[in-house]
Amino acid sequence: MPAEVIEQLTDTIVIPILRQGTKRGEIDVTDSAYARIIKEQGLTDFSIDGKTIWKRILH
Repeated sequence: MPAEVIEQLTDTIVIPILRQGTKRGEIDVTDSAYARIIKEQGLTDFSIDGKTIWKRILH
């Protein structure tokens, strides 16, 4: 990966979730749905409805 790209990366990336897969197919989700990934921790939390936040529990 070029050095210019690596310099732009941060320790935390928040990815917007645009659709959710279900048994009946894909459905659109709210504008506030997201997944947060933190360097050396992985997926730390996410929300599909923008209200309920699912957090990873570290042991």
